[in-house]
Amino acid sequence: MKKIVQAIKCNKKIHYLIIIITALISAIPLIKMQVALGDDGTHHILRIMAIDKIMKIGEFPQYISPDYCTGFGYAVCLFYNPIVTYIPYIIKLFTTHYYTALKIYSLFTIIVSAFTMYKFAEGVSKRQDIALVAAMIYTLFPYKMETIYDRFAIGEFSAYMFIPIVFLGLYNVIKEDGKKNYLIPLGAIGLMLTHTITTEYTAFFCLLYVLFNFKVLKQKEIIKKFVLDVLIILGATAFFIVPIFEHKISTEYVIFTPDLICTTGEYAQEHAISVKQLFVDAESDGVSFKIGVPIIILVLLGILSYKKIDKNIKDDYVLWFFFAAISIIMCLKIFMWKLLPNFLCTLQYPWRMLEFFGFFISIVCAFNLCTFIDNFKKVDEVIKNCIFLLSIVLITTLSIPMITRYDVPEKLSNIDEKYENMILEENMKISHWGINRDYLPVKALMVQKTYLMTREDRVYVLTGSATIEDENKENLDMKFKVKNTEEGTVLELPYIFYLGYDVTIKNGEETIKLETFESDNGFVACKIPKNIEEAEVLVNYNGTTVEKVSYLISIVTVVLCIAYLINKKRVC
Repeated sequence: MKKIVQAIKCNKKIHYLIIIITALISAIPLIKMQVALGDDGTHHILRIMAIDKIMKIGEFPQYISPDYCTGFGYAVCLFYNPIVTYIPYIIKLFTTHYYTALKIYSLFTIIVSAFTMYKFAEGVSKRQDIALVAAMIYTLFPYKMETIYDRFAIGEFSAYMFIPIVFLGLYNVIKEDGKKNYLIPLGAIGLMLTHTITTEYTAFFCLLYVLFNFKVLKQKEIIKKFVLDVLIILGATAFFIVPIFEHKISTEYVIFTPDLICTTGEYAQEHAISVKQLFVDAESDGVSFKIGVPIIILVLLGILSYKKIDKNIKDDYVLWFFFAAISIIMCLKIFMWKLLPNFLCTLQYPWRMLEFFGFFISIVCAFNLCTFIDNFKKVDEVIKNCIFLLSIVLITTLSIPMITRYDVPEKLSNIDEKYENMILEENMKISHWGINRDYLPVKALMVQKTYLMTREDRVYVLTGSATIEDENKENLDMKFKVKNTEEGTVLELPYIFYLGYDVTIKNGEETIKLETFESDNGFVACKIPKNIEEAEVLVNYNGTTVEKVSYLISIVTVVLCIAYLINKKRVC
C-alpha cells in the first residue's frame, strides 16, 4: 500500500493516466452536447463546411467561401485563426459529421492543455506532485467548461493549450539556462493561429513578467533571443497576419470598426461582472462565472502555506498570484474599461480574463496544496501521501457538479443534430443573417441594409451604358459578354469585395486587365477603360501577390527553423 500511494504521488506514468482520466471526466458533456446549440457552434460548423468546399474546388488562397452570403462569396476563413478550422477539418476527413469532428477536436484540446500545464508546472516547480495538481485544476476550471459546453468558443478554449507553453519558455529564458527558448515562438505561433484576443493579453502578461525581471534586459544574449523569437513568430504566421493587414489598409471591414464589432471601452464596461457572480450562479450574457469551491479552498490555503513556499520560487509565486488578481479585477465592474483606448478593449467581454485567472491560479493553488501538506512535519510520509491522494479525489469530486450542469436539457434532447447539420449542408447559400457578419465590408452591411437580401446574382451596370449577356458564374469564377459599352462604365460584379479578384477583358486579340475596387454597396467593381463594341469579361479569384508572398515567407521560416533544430540536435 505504501508503494502504491508513493507511486501515485511521484510516478509520472501514473500522473499521465490521472490527467487523461481527469480530462475524460471533464469531457463527459461532449457525449450529449449539441455543438450547434452553443453560442458560436453553428458558425464553426459552417466554417469547416466552407473549407471542405474550398478544398474540393481547389481555391487558393483558401479564404473565401463561394456559397455564403447568398452566393456572393464570404471571407469566412480570411480573418479567423486557421488552427481551429483546419484541424477539425482534417478530423472530419476520418469521421461522418462535422459536429463529430468538432467534438473530437474539443476532447483533443482538453487533453493537450492538461499536459502542457503539467509540463509548465513541473518545469517551474521541479516537482511532479505540484505539476499534477496544477494540471487537474487547469483541466477542471469552471470557466473553461463554460467556454466549451455553453459558448463553444473554439478559439478561446483552444488557446488553453498554448498559454503554458509560452510561459514555460519565458520562465526558462529568464530564470534558467534558456535552452527551452524555442517554446516561446512555438506557443506564441499556436496562440496567434488559434485566438487573437488571448494572444494579445498573453503578450501583455509576458511583457509584465519581463518588466518585473527587468535585470535580464541588461543581458544581450537574452535580448537577442527575444528578438529572434519575435522574428520567427512573425515569419511563421505571416500567411495569416499579412493578408489581414492588407485588407485592413484597403477597405473598412466590420471587424476593424469598434462601434460595429463592440470593441469599445463603453461596451466592455457594460459587460463587466460583479464580485457576487464569481461565487454564485448569477449569469449574464448567458454565461456563468463561478470559480468553484476547490479553487476557493486552495486559494485560502495560501494563508497557511505562503511562508513555507520555496524561497527560490517565491518571487514567481507572488507574481503569478498578482497576475491572477489583475485578471480577476479586470473582469469586474470596478475596473475602468471605459477609460481605456479601444485597441485594449478587443476582448469585448471583460469576463474573458477568467481564462488567464484560471491559468495563473492553477499554479498558485498547486503550490498552496503541496506546500501545506509538506508542513505536516510530524506526520508519517505515507499519511502525507494519503492526504495528497485524498486531495486529488476531492478536487475531482467537488468539480463534478460543475461539469454535470452542462448535460443537454430534456426539452432539447429530441433535436436531431444529424438532421440539423444536413439542413446546413443542403442550404449552403445562406444569407448573411445566418452566419457571423464580422468579416463583411461596412458598406455591404450598413450602407444599404437591404441590398444583400434583394440583390440579384448577376452583373449590375452602376454608371454608364453596357449590355450584359451570357453570364456564367461558377463559384468564384465568372465570364460574361459586354456589348455597346461606353468608356468609363462601372460594372458591379456579384461578389462581396475582398482583395484578390482578377478581371480581364478579351477584345479580339487584345486582353486588358482591369483594376478592381469596392463599390458603394461593398461589392467588387471595375471600370471599362474605353468604348467597346463587344468583348468577353473573365473574372477569377487568384488572391493577391502579397498573400502569396506571405505564404512563401511562412514556409521558408518554418523550414529554416526545422533545419536549425535538426542540426542542433545532431551537434548535441
